[in-house]
Amino acid sequence: KAKEIHVCMSPAAENVVIHLINLCNDRYEIRHYEIKTPLVIEDIPFDFPKNIKAGDAYIVFSKKSVLNIAGRLEENGVKSSVIYGSLPPEIRRRQMELFNTGQTKVVVSTDAIGMGLNLPVKRIVFLEMEKFDGISKRPLELPEIKQIAGRAGRYGLHENGLVTAMGKKNLNYLQRMWNNDEDMTDKVSLGFPQVLLEMDAPLDEIIKLWHDVKTPA
Repeated sequence: KAKEIHVCMSPAAENVVIHLINLCNDRYEIRHYEIKTPLVIEDIPFDFPKNIKAGDAYIVFSKKSVLNIAGRLEENGVKSSVIYGSLPPEIRRRQMELFNTGQTKVVVSTDAIGMGLNLPVKRIVFLEMEKFDGISKRPLELPEIKQIAGRAGRYGLHENGLVTAMGKKNLNYLQRMWNNDEDMTDKVSLGFPQVLLEMDAPLDEIIKLWHDVKTPA
C-alpha cells in the first residue's frame, strides 16, 4: 500500500517489469544509474592462501564450503566473517559487524552476499565458478556473476572494485563471461497461489508451502 515503490534491477529486466506495471494500470518512471565505483577484472588467477588480502570476500556456493574455507583461513591466522543463506539474521548481522569494524579481515560467503548486503569489500574472489541450482551443478550465469561482483569496491572507501577467480580456468571463464551482453528477460513466473493468501497460518509456514509448490512451465 505504499505511495511509491522503487524496483531496482538490471536493464535486462526492464521490459518485463514495465509489462507487469502496465497490467496493473500503474504509472512508472525509469531512471538509469551507473555504478560509481568501477569494477576491474584482475589478470592473474587467485592463489589460496598465498594471495589473501584484507578486504577480500571469498565466494563459494554451499554452507559446507563456507565453513571449510573459514577453517583453512583460521589455520593461516586469518580471522573471517561467514555469510550463507540459512544463517540466522541476528548472527548474520553480527558477522557483518565484525567485518565492518575490522575485527575480521575477510569474508567467506555464498551468493547471499549479493542480496542487499553493504560491506566494505575491496575484492570479490570467486573460489568456485559453478553452483548447484537444485537440479544439477552448472557454471555461473552472467547475471549471477555481476550481482556478486557488484559487491566489490564500496563507494567512498575504494577507488575501484577488484574481481578475480581462483585458478586459470575459472578466471578465463570469468573474463569471457564479463564481456558478454546480458540477454533481455522476456519471461517471468509469479506463482503465489491465492489459496495461500487466504490461509490463517504464520508467514514462515506459508512461505515454506509456497517454496514447495511446483511452478507451471
